[in-house]
This record gives sequence, C-alpha cells and structure tokens, in this order.
Amino acid sequence: MRPRLGAFLLAVLAFAPLLVRAQATPAWDRSDWEREQARRNWTEDKVALPPYPKGDNLVKFDVPAARDFSFFIDPASLSDGIVRYTLVARSTSGAKNVSFEGIHCASDEYKVYATGRSNGTWLRHETPWRDIGSDRVQYWHNELSREYLCPSGRPVANAKDALSVMRRGGPSGPRPF
Repeated sequence: MRPRLGAFLLAVLAFAPLLVRAQATPAWDRSDWEREQARRNWTEDKVALPPYPKGDNLVKFDVPAARDFSFFIDPASLSDGIVRYTLVARSTSGAKNVSFEGIHCASDEYKVYATGRSNGTWLRHETPWRDIGSDRVQYWHNELSREYLCPSGRPVANAKDALSVMRRGGPSGPRPF
C-alpha cells in the first residue's frame, strides 16, 4: 500500500504546478479552447437594471489610451460575481454616455445591458457577450477588466474592494502620465 501512496503523491506533486498555473492564469492569457469552455459552462439569468445614476457620487477611473474622455462608475450599481456596473463616459466637449454593462472575467468578455437616455431613464437592449481583447478600440473595457474588476482574470472579491482600488487610481496607486 505504501509504494502506491508514494507514487500517487509523487504524481500529484509533479502535476501541482500545472494545476496552480491553470487556476492563476488570467482570462486574457488562456487558450481559445479554455475561453470557449468557460463560455459553454456558464449561463446568465435575466438581469435587473439598477437605478439610473444621479448626482456626483461617481468614481473616476483612468484610461490612459482615451485622453478625450473621462470614465466613471456609479458605485451604487457595482455588483459582485459577474461584475456589473453603470459606466458614465464624458467627453472633453461635455457629451455624456451612460450604459449598464457587465464583464465576465472567466471568458474576458463584456456585454451592454442598457444605455441611458437623455431623460434619465434606461433603454434596455442587451448585446451578445463580446471579447474584450487588447486590440479593441474601446480601451476602457481593458482597463476595467485588467486593472480594477478582474485582477488575475478573476472577479474582485466584492464591490467595496473594487471601489477602493478605483479610488486609489489602480492596484498600485496612480500611474505617472
């Protein structure tokens, strides 16, 4: 019995680094097959829209590649698990876009659930899940996913932690520009 137990433990120890690496691999560093499995093994329930953002309770986050816009999250809308949030984008000319979105950390995808109307209400129109990918023009999804909401390819522990990281200017504080 002991030789088999020893052989079993050696086998476990030999494969342990591979198991740990698979667990710690961020979604954007996974193979296409691993990302497809994450998509197939997951379903989403109908999502309730949050209250429309009001006032100046928004938390700004940096998107270095998008210099003509400022980006904000409504802290009241941020949820755990599939990270959902209300995004407010303001241009330097004063234009404002509001959307309720989600990021699926395991597959490195985002989805828009609704967009804001000028009268302060939502227009629901769910898009399919889309790859965030580093080559996308919408850099804010990359920043939100990698720097704030899905560090190491996993959802933040809770909304409070995500807001804390955003208020600090990122996981390690403000970035020099």
